[in-house]
Amino acid sequence: MRTFTTRIAPTTRRLAALGGLALLLAALFAVASPGLASAHSKFASSNPAPNAVLLKAPTTITITFTEKLDPSGSNIIVYDQDGKQVSTGKAAVDRADLTKMSVAMKGNDSEGYSVVWRSKSLDDGDAFTGAYGFTVSADATPSAGDTSTPSSSSGGITHGDASSGGTPAWLTALIGVLGLVVGAGGMYYFSRRTPAA
Repeated sequence: MRTFTTRIAPTTRRLAALGGLALLLAALFAVASPGLASAHSKFASSNPAPNAVLLKAPTTITITFTEKLDPSGSNIIVYDQDGKQVSTGKAAVDRADLTKMSVAMKGNDSEGYSVVWRSKSLDDGDAFTGAYGFTVSADATPSAGDTSTPSSSSGGITHGDASSGGTPAWLTALIGVLGLVVGAGGMYYFSRRTPAA
C-alpha cells in the first residue's frame, strides 16, 4: 500500500507566498475596476446643468446620456423643494438623437428643484439612475452650473441599478477570484504530493 506525504521546502513556501500575493493583487484589481468593462447610459450633460442658478424656472429639462436610451425604461421626474412633482408627464426620448431625453415642467415659487432620472441603455439593457439639483431665484446672480457629471462632489447622486442589469459586476469578480484561489490552492496541494518510498 502506498502512502503519500507532503514535503514543502522553504523555496516552495516563498513561491506559494508570491503566488498568493499575485492572486490577492489580481482580486483587488478585479473588484476595484469592474466599471471598466461595463457600459451604462450615464449622464453626460443637461439643460439646465447641475447646480445652475436661473432667474426663472425652465419649461423643459433635457439630459444627454453616453449611450442610446431605451424609451420604455427611461424617465425624468422633476420635484420642487417641498417634494411635489412639477414635471408634467413622462419624459420623451428624442427619436432623432436617442441619447437625449426631455421632460416638460411647470415651475412654481420654489427656489430649489431636483431632477431625478433613470436611463436604460438600448445597447445592453443596463439601467442607471441619478439626480441633480438647480436653483431658481430672481434675486440671485445667474450661473451656468456644473458641466461635469453629477456626483457627490457636484451635488448629484448616481448609482447603478443592479436589479435590471443582472448580477452586479463586483459579485461576478468576487466569485471569479474565489474560484481562482480555490483552483490554485488545489493545484498547489496536488503538485506537492509525492509518493513515499
